[in-house]
Amino acid sequence: EGSAGSVLTSDVAKLSESLSVRGAIESLGMQAEALETIYYLYVVDDNDDDHLRGVVTTRQLVSALNKPETTLSEIMERDLITAHVLEDQEDVARKVARYDLLAIPVVDDEHRMVGIITHDDVIDVVVEEATAASFHGVDIAFISVSTEMSRKFAPMAVAAGAVVIDDSSAFRMDDTVPLVVPCLLY
Repeated sequence: EGSAGSVLTSDVAKLSESLSVRGAIESLGMQAEALETIYYLYVVDDNDDDHLRGVVTTRQLVSALNKPETTLSEIMERDLITAHVLEDQEDVARKVARYDLLAIPVVDDEHRMVGIITHDDVIDVVVEEATAASFHGVDIAFISVSTEMSRKFAPMAVAAGAVVIDDSSAFRMDDTVPLVVPCLLY
Protein backbone atom coordinates (compact mmCIF):
# COMPACT_ATOMS: atom_id res chain seq x y z
CA GLU A 1 0.00 0.00 0.00
CA GLY A 2 1.25 3.47 -0.88
CA SER A 3 3.67 2.14 -3.48
CA ALA A 4 3.65 2.33 -7.26
CA GLY A 5 2.68 -1.32 -7.35
CA SER A 6 -0.55 -0.59 -5.52
CA VAL A 7 -1.85 1.86 -8.15
CA LEU A 8 -0.55 0.43 -11.41
CA THR A 9 -2.47 -1.31 -14.14
CA SER A 10 -0.99 -4.24 -16.01
CA ASP A 11 -3.27 -3.69 -19.03
CA VAL A 12 -0.52 -2.13 -21.12
CA ALA A 13 0.67 -2.31 -24.73
CA LYS A 14 3.89 -4.36 -24.70
CA LEU A 15 5.53 -5.00 -28.04
CA SER A 16 8.69 -6.91 -28.91
CA GLU A 17 11.67 -4.82 -29.98
CA SER A 18 12.12 -6.91 -33.13
CA LEU A 19 8.60 -6.23 -34.42
CA SER A 20 8.34 -4.23 -37.61
CA VAL A 21 6.10 -1.18 -37.74
CA ARG A 22 3.60 -3.26 -39.71
CA GLY A 23 3.78 -6.08 -37.15
CA ALA A 24 3.38 -3.62 -34.29
CA ILE A 25 0.23 -2.14 -35.84
CA GLU A 26 -1.21 -5.65 -36.28
CA SER A 27 -0.31 -6.65 -32.72
CA LEU A 28 -1.71 -3.41 -31.34
CA GLY A 29 -4.93 -3.98 -33.26
CA MET A 30 -5.36 -7.31 -31.49
CA GLN A 31 -4.62 -5.86 -28.03
CA ALA A 32 -6.20 -2.39 -28.16
CA GLU A 33 -9.63 -3.08 -26.67
CA ALA A 34 -8.17 -4.63 -23.52
CA LEU A 35 -5.65 -1.86 -22.86
CA GLU A 36 -5.87 1.05 -20.42
CA THR A 37 -4.23 3.44 -22.89
CA ILE A 38 -2.33 3.31 -26.15
CA TYR A 39 -0.59 6.70 -26.08
CA TYR A 40 2.66 4.98 -25.21
CA LEU A 41 3.66 1.57 -26.54
CA TYR A 42 6.23 -0.13 -24.38
CA VAL A 43 8.99 -2.03 -26.13
CA VAL A 44 10.28 -5.14 -24.36
CA ASP A 45 13.03 -7.64 -25.15
CA ASP A 46 12.47 -10.63 -27.40
CA ASN A 47 13.09 -13.19 -24.64
CA ASP A 48 9.58 -13.11 -23.16
CA ASP A 49 11.14 -11.70 -19.99
CA ASP A 50 9.41 -8.32 -20.47
CA HIS A 51 12.60 -6.35 -19.81
CA LEU A 52 11.73 -2.78 -20.71
CA ARG A 53 13.88 -1.56 -23.60
CA GLY A 54 12.11 1.60 -24.76
CA VAL A 55 8.91 3.35 -25.67
CA VAL A 56 7.25 4.34 -28.94
CA THR A 57 4.40 6.81 -29.03
CA THR A 58 1.44 6.05 -31.25
CA ARG A 59 2.39 9.19 -33.18
CA GLN A 60 5.87 7.78 -33.87
CA LEU A 61 4.37 4.49 -34.95
CA VAL A 62 1.90 6.11 -37.34
CA SER A 63 4.63 8.40 -38.69
CA ALA A 64 6.75 5.35 -39.48
CA LEU A 65 4.03 3.70 -41.58
CA ASN A 66 5.79 4.86 -44.74
CA LYS A 67 8.63 2.49 -43.74
CA PRO A 68 6.63 -0.56 -42.60
CA GLU A 69 9.64 -2.88 -42.26
CA THR A 70 11.42 -0.60 -39.79
CA THR A 71 11.74 -2.33 -36.42
CA LEU A 72 10.57 -0.84 -33.15
CA SER A 73 14.14 -0.98 -31.85
CA GLU A 74 15.08 1.50 -34.61
CA ILE A 75 12.44 4.09 -33.69
CA MET A 76 11.98 3.65 -29.93
CA GLU A 77 13.07 6.15 -27.30
CA ARG A 78 15.60 4.53 -25.01
CA ASP A 79 16.01 7.23 -22.37
CA LEU A 80 13.06 6.38 -20.13
CA ILE A 81 11.60 7.79 -16.97
CA THR A 82 10.39 4.84 -14.92
CA ALA A 83 8.99 4.09 -11.49
CA HIS A 84 10.06 1.16 -9.37
CA VAL A 85 7.25 -1.11 -8.20
CA LEU A 86 8.08 -0.29 -4.55
CA GLU A 87 8.54 3.48 -5.09
CA ASP A 88 6.27 5.70 -3.03
CA GLN A 89 3.16 6.68 -5.01
CA GLU A 90 3.63 10.37 -4.12
CA ASP A 91 7.14 10.32 -5.64
CA VAL A 92 5.70 8.70 -8.76
CA ALA A 93 3.04 11.43 -8.96
CA ARG A 94 5.79 14.06 -8.81
CA LYS A 95 7.66 12.35 -11.68
CA VAL A 96 4.54 12.24 -13.83
CA ALA A 97 3.95 15.93 -13.20
CA ARG A 98 7.61 16.96 -13.62
CA TYR A 99 8.02 15.20 -16.96
CA ASP A 100 4.48 15.83 -18.27
CA LEU A 101 3.80 12.14 -18.77
CA LEU A 102 0.45 10.64 -19.68
CA ALA A 103 1.66 7.39 -18.11
CA ILE A 104 4.82 6.10 -16.45
CA PRO A 105 6.11 2.54 -16.80
CA VAL A 106 6.59 0.60 -13.57
CA VAL A 107 9.47 -1.87 -13.41
CA ASP A 108 10.85 -4.35 -10.90
CA ASP A 109 14.45 -4.81 -9.69
CA GLU A 110 15.42 -6.53 -12.95
CA HIS A 111 13.84 -3.74 -15.06
CA ARG A 112 10.98 -6.01 -16.13
CA MET A 113 7.83 -4.19 -17.14
CA VAL A 114 5.19 -4.70 -14.43
CA GLY A 115 2.62 -2.15 -15.62
CA ILE A 116 1.93 1.57 -15.90
CA ILE A 117 0.51 4.35 -13.80
CA THR A 118 -1.64 6.73 -15.83
CA HIS A 119 -2.16 10.44 -15.28
CA ASP A 120 -5.70 9.81 -14.00
CA ASP A 121 -4.26 7.40 -11.41
CA VAL A 122 -1.95 10.25 -10.35
CA ILE A 123 -4.99 12.49 -9.78
CA ASP A 124 -6.44 9.78 -7.56
CA VAL A 125 -3.18 9.71 -5.57
CA VAL A 126 -3.17 13.52 -5.23
CA VAL A 127 -6.76 13.59 -4.01
CA GLU A 128 -6.14 10.67 -1.64
CA GLU A 129 -3.05 12.32 -0.16
CA ALA A 130 -4.81 15.68 0.17
CA THR A 131 -7.71 14.00 1.95
CA ALA A 132 -5.30 12.17 4.25
CA ALA A 133 -3.55 15.47 5.00
CA SER A 134 -6.88 17.03 6.00
CA PHE A 135 -7.34 14.34 8.63
CA HIS A 136 -3.97 15.35 10.10
CA GLY A 137 -4.92 19.01 10.50
CA VAL A 138 -3.47 20.32 7.23
CA ASP A 139 -5.79 22.87 5.64
CA ILE A 140 -4.35 22.85 2.13
CA ALA A 141 -1.98 20.59 0.24
CA PHE A 142 0.18 22.29 -2.40
CA ILE A 143 1.35 20.19 -5.28
CA SER A 144 3.50 21.82 -7.91
CA VAL A 145 2.83 20.67 -11.45
CA SER A 146 3.98 21.99 -14.77
CA THR A 147 1.81 24.28 -16.85
CA GLU A 148 1.07 21.48 -19.34
CA MET A 149 0.06 19.06 -16.60
CA SER A 150 -2.20 21.67 -15.03
CA ARG A 151 -4.03 21.89 -18.36
CA LYS A 152 -4.33 18.10 -18.52
CA PHE A 153 -5.33 17.74 -14.87
CA ALA A 154 -7.52 20.84 -14.57
CA PRO A 155 -10.85 19.22 -15.51
CA MET A 156 -10.24 16.26 -13.22
CA ALA A 157 -8.81 18.39 -10.42
CA VAL A 158 -11.77 20.76 -10.49
CA ALA A 159 -14.11 17.78 -10.34
CA ALA A 160 -12.19 16.61 -7.28
CA GLY A 161 -12.66 19.98 -5.59
CA ALA A 162 -9.33 21.53 -6.54
CA VAL A 163 -8.54 25.02 -7.73
CA VAL A 164 -5.94 25.56 -10.45
CA ILE A 165 -4.13 28.88 -10.38
CA ASP A 166 -3.22 30.08 -13.88
CA ASP A 167 0.15 31.26 -15.26
CA SER A 168 -0.46 34.91 -14.38
CA SER A 169 -0.86 34.15 -10.69
CA ALA A 170 1.36 35.85 -8.13
CA PHE A 171 1.92 32.39 -6.69
CA ARG A 172 3.86 31.22 -9.75
CA MET A 173 7.09 29.43 -8.86
CA ASP A 174 9.79 29.13 -11.56
CA ASP A 175 8.23 27.32 -14.54
CA THR A 176 5.54 25.61 -12.51
CA VAL A 177 1.97 26.33 -11.60
CA PRO A 178 0.77 25.48 -8.11
CA LEU A 179 -2.20 23.18 -7.95
CA VAL A 180 -4.03 23.96 -4.76
CA VAL A 181 -6.16 21.19 -3.33
CA PRO A 182 -8.47 22.43 -0.56
CA CYS A 183 -9.23 19.83 2.05
CA LEU A 184 -12.37 19.62 4.13
CA LEU A 185 -11.85 20.02 7.85
CA TYR A 186 -13.71 17.66 10.10
